[in-house]
Amino acid sequence: MTREKSDLANRPSSKENSLSPVLLGIVCALGVMAFGWISHSALLPARPQNENTFYNLLTQGFRAGQLNVITQAPPELARMANPYIPASFAPYSTAVYDLSYYHGKLYLYWGITPVVVLFWPYTALTGDYLSDADAITIFLSLGFLIAIVMINTIHRRYFPEAPAWLALICILIFGICLATQEMEWQFSAVYQVALSSGFAFTMASLAAIGQAMHRSKRQILWLLLASAAFGLALESRPSLLFGGIILLIPVIQVWRADGRSSPMRTVTTLAAAAVPLTLVIFGMLLYNQMRFNSPFEFGVRYQLNPDQLGPVHRFGLRYFFFNFYFYFFEPLRWAWHFPFVQTIPDVTFPSGYSPIGKSFGGILLAFPLVWLALAAPLAWRGQLSESATTLHWLVIALFLLFVAETLTICLFADSFPRYAMDFLPALLLLSVIGIFALEGKFRNSLSRRTVRMGWSLLLIASVALSLFGGIAALADVYGFGASVMVSQGEAGNAIPYFQKALALNPSSAQLHFALGSAYHQTGWDEQAVAEFEKALEIDPALPQAGLMRENVADYFFDTGQWSEAIPKYEKAIEISPRNGALYYNLGRALFKTGRVGEAIPQLKQALDHQPSLAADGNLTDNNDMAWLLATSPDLGQRNGPLAVKLAEGVCKKTDYRETATVGTLAAAYAEAGQFDNAISTAQKAIVLARQNNQQELLQNNQVLLALYLKHQPYHAR
Repeated sequence: MTREKSDLANRPSSKENSLSPVLLGIVCALGVMAFGWISHSALLPARPQNENTFYNLLTQGFRAGQLNVITQAPPELARMANPYIPASFAPYSTAVYDLSYYHGKLYLYWGITPVVVLFWPYTALTGDYLSDADAITIFLSLGFLIAIVMINTIHRRYFPEAPAWLALICILIFGICLATQEMEWQFSAVYQVALSSGFAFTMASLAAIGQAMHRSKRQILWLLLASAAFGLALESRPSLLFGGIILLIPVIQVWRADGRSSPMRTVTTLAAAAVPLTLVIFGMLLYNQMRFNSPFEFGVRYQLNPDQLGPVHRFGLRYFFFNFYFYFFEPLRWAWHFPFVQTIPDVTFPSGYSPIGKSFGGILLAFPLVWLALAAPLAWRGQLSESATTLHWLVIALFLLFVAETLTICLFADSFPRYAMDFLPALLLLSVIGIFALEGKFRNSLSRRTVRMGWSLLLIASVALSLFGGIAALADVYGFGASVMVSQGEAGNAIPYFQKALALNPSSAQLHFALGSAYHQTGWDEQAVAEFEKALEIDPALPQAGLMRENVADYFFDTGQWSEAIPKYEKAIEISPRNGALYYNLGRALFKTGRVGEAIPQLKQALDHQPSLAADGNLTDNNDMAWLLATSPDLGQRNGPLAVKLAEGVCKKTDYRETATVGTLAAAYAEAGQFDNAISTAQKAIVLARQNNQQELLQNNQVLLALYLKHQPYHAR
């Protein structure tokens, strides 16, 4: 009997310590439904038809015998000196955005695995086209199913004494974190197809490596499958390349055990681990050579992307520490309202860096349970059985995969939470092993209860933070997509998506502001005001607070609610004290409510900050205010210089052709003591009245002229 068999013989193997297939099936079904819901809910109504998505366009290209997508590149790009400048391809951005343009053709810089294993077969079998959301759901579900099998196998093979409920918790942890990660993705689109495909085949490779390390009679077959699966992962995400080091772990295991006695076995194992992946890499390099005349060019240098201004270097050591901090240690931003965490604000980037995607915090802080990965080595400490040794190699493989993918992603010139999918599964599996290891290490009832309480608290915190953070991130997805629609002139279509975002995060002042702006653009001002006031109630210091307060005040003014508008304008002025339009409208509102004396200093401030308001403001109101400021019987309501400024502005705007406004200017000049101007202007008003046959105005201005000739201003009685 081998040591492994002897070791396992002394371990419990009762049915109560095994998860039932029915329960595993239910968990898997729940996972598939969750992934499907998230994938489809993140899509926008403006998405292209399935046949026009990038992977389907490439499928059509392959079927037509070409390596580029079926879509023809705009011929205008070929005539441009630099078609990669955003201004150059902007007129065609809907069709070419983020494709690679080279020698008059459009290519995908993402790997082709999704096309080969899913999109093309689906089209060939059904005659229809698969949506990106369905592809993401399929790949995530496949990866999750493999993770369920792996965790269940780890439980039965290495920790049979652990209760079945612990294995179930570990599976749920993996699924929740995976779903939360998906919620942080900006859109269900070509990016996520590649990521989810890479995840699925990386998990398949890990599972096959785990089987191969048990040195069964089918070890070579399992290694061949592991190598082929990692090749498919690599052709989904070329950034996974260095993770291929994990294929050497079973080879090293065989070499250490049988190297001297059977060197041919080591060579055979190495060949099984290397040949399929090598063939895939060779095919990938050939594919690049045929497309871009360079085996090492994937098309990233030729992206038509506003964030990338032509050929640039996308990797560098200068990005490492910024990215490492972003992915692992970015602090949480707390809020006193649901969902209690917020996505990180904009930060200062390294030179040459592209904008980062929205995240709610680094993994080590947002999902603290992963710290239990540090306990994984406890699983074999002090054990000499062959089973423990195999677990030892599995932990090393997971650790190497985690390190290799982390180092690669941290060298990239931008950061997105979705990129964490490259290294997160390995870290989660290490955490699962750490939980099992702690369960087995502390057998004393008190110690075990203490340890369980510790990791349970970490679990509760992780699940809560993941769910709350995922909700905040998904709300941002809806909000971001809706904002894109607003920028494209589709404010009406954006409103339902802002509402979806607010249903998830009703206490987001920024989302209320965005929805209010969309309402305002579509003319639904009453709804806009309601949203602006909610935003201000939540966060009075919001950067857009001044704009919102102005819009709210304008709404009350425009609807004739002048008394209500006055305090709104005063609040807006506190935020924007140099905004002449606010003082101007406040002065108008005060005039309309009879508070003329209070309006005078506001109008002075308005014209000091923005003199053009005398001509560009409301001409009717300006004329009425100028007349009252010049002719009011109340001394406290008169101000000649201000009346002159307003009246001059009105007359200049109307080219001195309106009898009433010219007459107002004459009265303003008289109140200001400028009687020569008052006389000449009154004479102009009389001429205009005669020309226009305005008898009443003619008589009034003749009476006023007589006063001005005596150097007397006119004051109403």
